[in-house]
Amino acid sequence: MFVSFESYEEKDKKDFLETFVEDIELSLLKIYGTADIKIKIPKDISKIRKMIREIYLESKKEIVLMIDEFEKLDEKLMNQFLYVIRSIYHDKEIYGLRSVILISVSYLSGVLEDNASPFNIAEHMEVPYFTKEQVYDLLPQYEKETGQI
Repeated sequence: MFVSFESYEEKDKKDFLETFVEDIELSLLKIYGTADIKIKIPKDISKIRKMIREIYLESKKEIVLMIDEFEKLDEKLMNQFLYVIRSIYHDKEIYGLRSVILISVSYLSGVLEDNASPFNIAEHMEVPYFTKEQVYDLLPQYEKETGQI
């Protein structure tokens, strides 16, 4: 499942949960081509556990959650969300959460003010700019896939 937190910058908890569920449903629609999996909006961030479990039980497939623009989330909500994800990870066989990938333009450990690490493993990866040759190789691939010149 892929979600972007680009528009989450000034959301309170209620708005975050509503938008997160909408984005997850849209992602599932893109993956499965159907909207068969209906998700209830959790009343609290801690209830995301139940939502993840329901998705796993309905889809019968392990979950990889990719979140782009993660740094846009309010710091308090971010820490609450990360603690929930970590608690799910400890029981990953129950929740079917195989991996969580947080994509950010900033180094996340600098964003998080909490002393407790939400994850045991983290990797900071810098992506260099494409070379001119790589751009000339990628453009025809893009044109072929999208039909756009």
